Amino acid sequence: MAAAQTLMADRLGQALELPRGALVLDAGCGQGAVALRLAETLGLHVEGVDLQPDNIRSATRKAARRQALDRTRFQVMDYARLRFPDERFDGVYTLESLVHAPDSQAALRQFRGRRGLAASRRAWLRASAGLWLPAVRRRRPWPVVAPPPAAG
Repeated sequence: MAAAQTLMADRLGQALELPRGALVLDAGCGQGAVALRLAETLGLHVEGVDLQPDNIRSATRKAARRQALDRTRFQVMDYARLRFPDERFDGVYTLESLVHAPDSQAALRQFRGRRGLAASRRAWLRASAGLWLPAVRRRRPWPVVAPPPAAG
């Protein structure tokens, strides 16, 4: 994992403010680098979804090599049409992929709605422009803020 991606994953993990063992959705997980980092460094359980079967195969192979299959699971799925039980996740994040979603509003509804976050949980969305969008399940608009502060 490149240094910039490691820093981004670490800052994301801090921003989620979730305890070890919390279940998080990685929407648009790619080859699983961020999911694996969060599982290994913070003890989170991460379910990654991506539309590309090759990405899912790669992520699953990486998780097996790194002995992280007990904390990560990857599957082909459209994150605008999640097939999970209601309010399954303690946290949701998407990094650099929401801008490619054919219907980003449908995806956001999934993250906030019944198929996504449990009530009062956290979501972090990172647009390719570098903006972090914190999302706590609520009725008012999600504010745009600066990146979470670095530890230190």
